[in-house]
Amino acid sequence: MGDFRWLRRLQHGSHEALVSHETFRQVQHVLGGKPRVKLPKSRHAFMGLLTCARCGCQLTAETKKGRYVYYHCTGYRGRCGNSYIRQEELAVRLGAVVEHIQIPTELADWLAESLRKNHNAMEQTRQESIEDAATPQRAIEVGSWV
Repeated sequence: MGDFRWLRRLQHGSHEALVSHETFRQVQHVLGGKPRVKLPKSRHAFMGLLTCARCGCQLTAETKKGRYVYYHCTGYRGRCGNSYIRQEELAVRLGAVVEHIQIPTELADWLAESLRKNHNAMEQTRQESIEDAATPQRAIEVGSWV
């Protein structure tokens, strides 16, 4: 916004500001809010799917001894008292819930068709983006030979 800190004092720069003071304050407000979620280095089967029944925080997974996966509350809102659960035990408990869910054939067919259409549309958009990006490159390559 044109200002900068030098030796702990706010200085007004002589260069033109890239953004207004108001826009800068709004961005700083957003950045100072809730921390952004860090993506885990390794993916676990149930990551991002479950929340703690006591406090509503997300469950996260940790690998112990290089092979045992445990899930526990992130404790973002403070400790809630829930303990760890092994991934195998969690899979058994979720399996018991999911086995009673049945999707009618018509709905399953509709979902599959919708996913196919969405995938095809995304692929077409991706191909168009690749072609659009390659056009300036071709112009540069052709222009360099002239």
